[in-house]
Amino acid sequence: MIFIACAPDAAETPARKCNGFEALCPKKLHETVFATTHNAMSNKADGWAAYNHFYGIPDQLSEGFRGFMLDIYEDEGNFKLCHGSCIAGEIAFADALDHFEDFLSEHPNEVLVFLFQTEMEPARFEDAFGEHPITQRLLRESPGNAWPSLGALIDAGERVVVLSDRSENAPPFVLDMWAHAVDVDYRAERAADFSCAFFRGDPENALFILNHFITNPLPNETAAAEVNAYEVLMPRATQCQTEHNRVPNFVTVDFFSLGDTMRVVEELNQP
Repeated sequence: MIFIACAPDAAETPARKCNGFEALCPKKLHETVFATTHNAMSNKADGWAAYNHFYGIPDQLSEGFRGFMLDIYEDEGNFKLCHGSCIAGEIAFADALDHFEDFLSEHPNEVLVFLFQTEMEPARFEDAFGEHPITQRLLRESPGNAWPSLGALIDAGERVVVLSDRSENAPPFVLDMWAHAVDVDYRAERAADFSCAFFRGDPENALFILNHFITNPLPNETAAAEVNAYEVLMPRATQCQTEHNRVPNFVTVDFFSLGDTMRVVEELNQP
């Protein structure tokens, strides 16, 4: 009797996942929802006063957050992330970029978005980024309203999108936030203050920032636990999506480790 050996079926190549999910690869940036941290640099673990989070940027990345609101300052030629005053806390901008670059090096199919409140001359972004390795990963020019897909950004090696509320005289990789995005009011002192009414930016802009945090007058972990809960965050996100017929691209929270932000974002990103 002759036995003929049959070659085993070739193993199927696993489908690529973008920002953790196969379904996100073909989605354009303005169709994608990013879990986003408000004042991402401000955290208890690094010794900040009046902090917005318990843990810093590396933990935010590990938990799945891919959007980061950052306040950048210049002090005697030193570039820092602070909020209001660097007395309350600060992180060297280069150190923050190191955290992001380490993550991107280890995770080649991830796209990040930086949303800057710019407390320095925008032209100084060129020197702030300097020759840091992350500059090789920046989206280099404005796409207008024709945003590429996450898969296309990954293929192009342009996996970091930089938006700034001030962009006059800035280098081309710093995109004008209010030419591309619209938001809702960020000044809520209680959950009852939340609204889906647009606040800044042209309603026709492609990107939608859903500010979803309480400041009364400082960040409050008890309030964050309440409003980050699925039962509060999901109905608000879907209400705003229904009112404006578009997904909220940046679901922006304080105390990211409390509540159900990632669950909400994952559901909003479902096909």
